[in-house]
Amino acid sequence: DWLYGINQYELPVCNWILFAVLVNVALMKLGRKYDAGKLEKYLQGVEEFYLGDGWYQDGDSGQKDYYVSFAIHFYCLFYARVMGEEDPERCRIYKERAMLFAQVPGKAHRQILMETSVRPVFLIASQMVA
Repeated sequence: DWLYGINQYELPVCNWILFAVLVNVALMKLGRKYDAGKLEKYLQGVEEFYLGDGWYQDGDSGQKDYYVSFAIHFYCLFYARVMGEEDPERCRIYKERAMLFAQVPGKAHRQILMETSVRPVFLIASQMVA
């Protein structure tokens, strides 16, 4: 019941919504009460963050920083790992986006990754779904 309490609150429109996604997925997998509506709402929120070419912004702020890989891609890859049977298409998309992001196509992207030490952590996380 305590974990389900996350569904009683409206979370800020940012990477925080992924906490509610993971909690609801865990509750669902354990056969406990979960909020399917909030789960889908927040998964749709992740879609609204997507900018293309593997990049997300962190919610409606437009912020693009290390949370793209530390939070958004990491939690999406975790989702893909545990929800592959139940939600194969979304999981495929999350993996595809992560691989695009990991390719480090441009100087600005590379600078963000290297200055924040994100790339090594992201590459470890991406191996979770390999």
